[in-house]
Amino acid sequence: MVASHGREQVDPLAHQRLAAARGIGARPTNLGTLDTLSRRVDAVNSRPQGLAAAAPRAPGAPAPFVRTTGPDMLSRLYDQILADPRLLPPVKALLARLQIAVVRMARADASLLRRQDHPTWTLLNRVAAHGMGFERVDDPRLVDFLRFMEAEAQLLVDAPTPTAALFQQVLARVDAHIDRQARQSSERNAVALAALEREHLRHEWSQLVREQIDHQLIGAPLGPRMLRFLQTAWVEVIVATMVRHGRDSREAQAAMELVDAVLDSLVTPRDMADREALRMRLPVLIERIVAGCESIQLPVAKREAALGELMDQHARLLRGLPALDPAQRRPPAAQPGATSGSAAPASADEIVRRLMEERDSQVPSHWLSADVDRGELPTVPVQLYNEQDSPDARAALQRWIDNLQIGRWYHLFIQGDWHTAQIAWISEGRQFMLFVGREPDERLSVTRRAVEALLSNGLITALEEDSLVQRAVDTLMNDLDSPPAA
Repeated sequence: MVASHGREQVDPLAHQRLAAARGIGARPTNLGTLDTLSRRVDAVNSRPQGLAAAAPRAPGAPAPFVRTTGPDMLSRLYDQILADPRLLPPVKALLARLQIAVVRMARADASLLRRQDHPTWTLLNRVAAHGMGFERVDDPRLVDFLRFMEAEAQLLVDAPTPTAALFQQVLARVDAHIDRQARQSSERNAVALAALEREHLRHEWSQLVREQIDHQLIGAPLGPRMLRFLQTAWVEVIVATMVRHGRDSREAQAAMELVDAVLDSLVTPRDMADREALRMRLPVLIERIVAGCESIQLPVAKREAALGELMDQHARLLRGLPALDPAQRRPPAAQPGATSGSAAPASADEIVRRLMEERDSQVPSHWLSADVDRGELPTVPVQLYNEQDSPDARAALQRWIDNLQIGRWYHLFIQGDWHTAQIAWISEGRQFMLFVGREPDERLSVTRRAVEALLSNGLITALEEDSLVQRAVDTLMNDLDSPPAA
């Protein structure tokens, strides 16, 4: 029964007819629901004559699954699912295999045929949306996904009485696999893009780190040169490490902790044992400072005076004297946020970021003149997003951006063409995204501002927004509303 679904009894052009009836690229104002479909199927089944003559059955073949409205509706609905022309043959075969588990689920859980958010339908939608992202059946990513799904499908088929919880567990593993697969696709670019976003935060981080260090140094027995070094050069070392490795990386934490290590090294030893312990720590401390200076290529001339002053203080401590000569007047602490000299020239990453933003800012003007075939894109409710001054529009944009997930497929118009691409990386602040296209080497790096512009112009949508099950429901209802054949 499963293998025969979606072949002879279903019109293969049903989806195209439905689209034509609604208008190119249009979506129905009121989407069909399973409850409405159930009533419609029940009404059709109660007619003296059906929509069309039933297909002949071979002698001895089992009776069709029409004992109640529910199962009969499920058979009709699954016929439409398997007839979806957007599905590649191996994906369609996988969904056909899952039909056994879905039928058992419907017998055990009546809510399946009432709730379109049931984990069973969500799983089918996720599998279909992911499969539709691929153009070739031999794409290694699709082959890997189908191989993974073999075991998951077998688990569901082998369950005598599957439950919603079981489908939910499989859905969670499917999401995790898609996420992991997408991240692997972005490994070549993710590190560089993450550093690019962190470069964007350099100025903000510099201010925060400077304020923190200024607070730490209040009352510390530092000489004026080392004090200035920690407030300027070492702030640059810390921020550069955060940009390179991440704000919360071990390397960044180690650079921050060095300030505490310097201050601890200036505490007057209580006895000979403490002085000996200090003597053993000092070489490592100086090496760490030098390594930090090398990481930002700080000239030796700009660190020598501070390091010499610090070593002089250590020499005093080892002789049993306080680190800071009581006669030496401590200079007033520098004001937080004070800077010296002109701003540093933009780094290579900063220049790339600016160019990316300039490119994104020019994209909307291209859309105004480009010959865009919007029929290729399932229409999104643009009115929700394009009123920039409306609080509702801003909230809708924020929700849509917040719902972006690694591994999900999107159809978008960028760089003068339509692309079907999968999100492979989202930056920490969700300001940058990396899309990987149907061809693994096709990579599209996009800023949040560009995504918002795409959404406001109706030029991006998630494949899953136009879900497999919803399309099947709408198509079946359209067929049931059509007049019976003469």
